[in-house]
Order: sequence, then structure tokens, then C-alpha cells
Amino acid sequence: GLLFIFLISIFANCEKLTNPIKSDNKSNLIKSDNELDDLAMPDTIQLEPLNRLAFGSCNKQKLSQPIWNQVRKFDPDVWIWTGDAVYVEKGNATLSLSNAYKTQLENVDYLDFLQSGVRIDGVYDDHDYGRNDAGKKLPFRDTSQRLFLDFLGIAPHSRRRRRAGTYSAHWFGSGSNMSKVLLLDTRFHRDDHVLPSIGAASFPMATLLAAASRWLCWALGVTSMHQGDVLGEEQWAWLEAQLQGSGASLHVIVSSIQVFFSVPLFESWMHFPASRARLVRLLERHAPRGLVFLSGDVHHADMAGPGPGGDGVLEVTSSGMTHTCATVWYGGVCAP
Repeated sequence: GLLFIFLISIFANCEKLTNPIKSDNKSNLIKSDNELDDLAMPDTIQLEPLNRLAFGSCNKQKLSQPIWNQVRKFDPDVWIWTGDAVYVEKGNATLSLSNAYKTQLENVDYLDFLQSGVRIDGVYDDHDYGRNDAGKKLPFRDTSQRLFLDFLGIAPHSRRRRRAGTYSAHWFGSGSNMSKVLLLDTRFHRDDHVLPSIGAASFPMATLLAAASRWLCWALGVTSMHQGDVLGEEQWAWLEAQLQGSGASLHVIVSSIQVFFSVPLFESWMHFPASRARLVRLLERHAPRGLVFLSGDVHHADMAGPGPGGDGVLEVTSSGMTHTCATVWYGGVCAP
């Protein structure tokens, strides 16, 4: 479903954090790509406040995509890919990725959406990174990053091209109307699962066996001892710098895999408990205001948030733009 439309109510009700008057000028963008290697610097600054954000993931480039007509009607200031914008196919992975992005960019509905002038950004997940369940051991990860940034239309001189990973920071508005959108790369530096995934193997049922192995490791308590990392030290330092002393009223953090959900069959931060605990400590230390996590990957929509006492963090998952796990034989796993 179009779960990303929940964000309209988030932006409208967070104590009026953003200006309710929406500007039609979507070109008021100042790029802050400079030679200063300052982790606290944004990659882009947009002077207009952020009023509407739309996001989605799991988009098979060869399938019909009528969803773009609905997204365009929503008239977002920015569209965020939260992973799997395309799906790599068998054969030469880098050639397949290049062809997949080309196919997506030629999709009539998506092309109309691009030509509407909406700003596009985002992160990859495993299928548009190049291999199912892959992490830092992907042999062509540098090429994968370059192809994804090409797909987004990131300028050749951008400092994002010199960064190890697709993580980036984007600031909107100023003063009490300031919002930060922080895009995490959960693939480029990510360690293996406690039992390395066989999800990319060519034999039948490999994906389901990988999911079963994740569940088994969790059920046996092995996962809880795993010290594997998700972000890598350079990205951790960047995230800390972005949150330290931040005066923004709204912080949107994008992770291609789910952060606070705990379904052990799926890839998520729960399989990297040391990293998730480190993230929680970082958030507690800096207490960013108006914190929202966006995620994808799991082929169904979901939302979890603060309990009655206000404890917890709001996370919204929008997944399955062209397909859903609810229509396959294991769809019961996706049930609410």
C-alpha cells in the first residue's frame, strides 16, 4: 500500500515543525559540496522547509508501476528510495544493474514523475546493491555505488562520489522549521550475519533457507551474541556528527532494512544486536527532536511507534511498490 502517505500527518502534527504553506519552487537547492571534510556538513541544503516527503522500496523495473501517478498527485517535495529501486538479474551483475537502472529510467510512469520536477534521492538495499543479502564483501561494491549515484543523477563532482558508501545528509528549511534527512548505507560496510547468508546462492529455495537460518540463529540465542557491525566506523562518526548539537526540529533517518522491528526471518538490525545497541546509545546521547525512521525491504508495509507512555521511536516501513509478500504462499508471515 501507499504507507508513505502517513508522513503527511507526521509533518502536519509535529507541533507545526514545518511551514504549512507549500512553495511551488522546488529548485531552491544549494549544494554544499566543497573541499571541507567536515562530517557535520550537509550534502545539500534546501532553503524551503520540508512539507511533504514520499518514500518507497521494492520496485521491480520490468513490472507495471501505476503507483507513480498516485505519488505525483501527493505532490511531494522529495521522493526517497529506501532500497531495491531495481532488481539485479542473473548473469553479469554489474551489467545487469546498469541495464536495470536504464529500464527503470525509461519507465513511462516514472519518467513522467521525474519530469514533474520532484527531487529524488535515497539509498540502495541488497537487490540494487547487486546481490541478495550482500554486505561489505560484495566484490564490486564501488561500482555498485557509482551506478546507484548515476541513477539518482548525483553530479560527478559531488563529494558523495568520493565517499565509501551512499550515506548522505540533507537539510531543509532553517530555524524552527529546520528538518534533517539522514540516509544510511546498511550494505557497503555491513558484516556478515552470525551465520553467513546463502540467499544469493543459485540453488532452489536459497532465499527461504537463508531466512530459515536467520530464524534458527535467533531461536537458539546465537544472534544475541553477534558483534557484527552495520555502518562501519566512518559512517558511525558521520552520524554522530550530524546529530550532535543538532538544532533541527525534525530528524528523518532512512535505513533500507528495518531497525526496531523484530521479525527474525527478515534481514534487519535485530540480527546485529551490538550495532543496534550502539545506535540506541547514540540516540539517547543526542536526543534528536522529532525522530522518525523510514525503512523498506520486507515486501509489506508496517508502522511501529511510541507506546502509551511515549517510549520508543516511530518507524514506518513502506515496501512492495510492484509486488507484495501477501500474495505468495508464505504470506501469513506478513500478516499484521
